[in-house]
Amino acid sequence: MRTEITKRDDTPNYANDFFRIILGLESDNSTSFLDEIPDLRTTYYTNIITLAITEAQAIKEEGFKRQSITHNSPVIPVKIGTTYFDKDNSAIINLIVKGKLPDNNKGGFGKSCVVVSLQPQGIATVNKIVGIAEQIINTDTIKIKVPTKHFNDKKEIFFWNLTCVGSVLTQQRIFVTCHKLLGTPNPFPYEDQIITGELTPTYKQDDDDIPLDTSLNRPQQDAVTKFIKLESGMQLLHGPPGTGKTATIAEIVKAILQDPTQRILICASSNNAVQELA
Repeated sequence: MRTEITKRDDTPNYANDFFRIILGLESDNSTSFLDEIPDLRTTYYTNIITLAITEAQAIKEEGFKRQSITHNSPVIPVKIGTTYFDKDNSAIINLIVKGKLPDNNKGGFGKSCVVVSLQPQGIATVNKIVGIAEQIINTDTIKIKVPTKHFNDKKEIFFWNLTCVGSVLTQQRIFVTCHKLLGTPNPFPYEDQIITGELTPTYKQDDDDIPLDTSLNRPQQDAVTKFIKLESGMQLLHGPPGTGKTATIAEIVKAILQDPTQRILICASSNNAVQELA
């Protein structure tokens, strides 16, 4: 096993800050750089950052509870590869997988940001080490981040069992994005309207009827009409689960694409959400 020391520069690394908070290496003081009295914009983004951290911690804790009760998480035999000890009291470990990683749809690993636990093979008395899978390098190598204090006295143990606790990728993306937005004044149009919740869209004043799917209810049809007749500003669609947002969005897209000159970009927080819409 080869070890190296890495150096940190002064460039903000919000993803690393997120990992450190989730692993308990530091408290959530990620917005302590704000010396002035927070304005509405700052309060808005810091509240979202706090919510992302809270959700990620809950995913980690609930994942461990579920794992201890059901014992149905895939157990992956791994071997310790190259280890880098960072100056932020963490260790970056390349784990060599014996076999193949389970598919993400079967409770396995996605691309990154998966909370994991490590248990030495054949040594039941050693406590588990909690880590973050920063990167799935390929099907047989995983790069994880763990607290140095939990790994130093066990680093001579080479064979471990790795289990997946839960993904915090969405929360990490929210955390990083909000920090970047805080460091960029007025980064996009209508930001102030979104923050205050006071949207001021304008609509085309024409009498053209828009053919709509008759299976949509009245609120859904009204939403489609507003999106199609939007002239300027921003229009939001929101509602609890099961109220037909996906069907409404599909109808909006279908109506927009009736004009061959129109272009549309569809984004979502996960690949599954995009596939559901498609």
